[in-house]
Amino acid sequence: MKVINTLLIFFLFVNALLSQQEANYWYLGDHAGITFGSGTLTVLLNSSMFAEAGCAVISNKNGELQFYTNGKETWNKDHLQMPDGYGLNGSQILNQNSLIIPFPDSSDIYYLFTINANFDSLGLTYSIVDMR
Repeated sequence: MKVINTLLIFFLFVNALLSQQEANYWYLGDHAGITFGSGTLTVLLNSSMFAEAGCAVISNKNGELQFYTNGKETWNKDHLQMPDGYGLNGSQILNQNSLIIPFPDSSDIYYLFTINANFDSLGLTYSIVDMR
């Protein structure tokens, strides 16, 4: 019984690791980031982003970088500003100013939520990002 429990825990752990490819890339701070794509931690210095506080990054289910944002601007996998990817509502004083969520049943469309710290009429806003 102990062997079966150990194997079950092992398979659940491996499955959880393999299903998290959407988080392969982390970009943050001053043009830096890290990736877990090769199975080991790798430092990246190719980001176009400067983030004083919050930011968000998304990869596809295969672990390939899709885009990233500091809540104000958005860049694609080639580190180029995306069309209409500027002037977003994310505040640079909030630690969680943006959030990217995949659109249900789509591998190409994402919601990008941003929040403003001024507590004005903008508040929480969202954009739809279509990677096709």
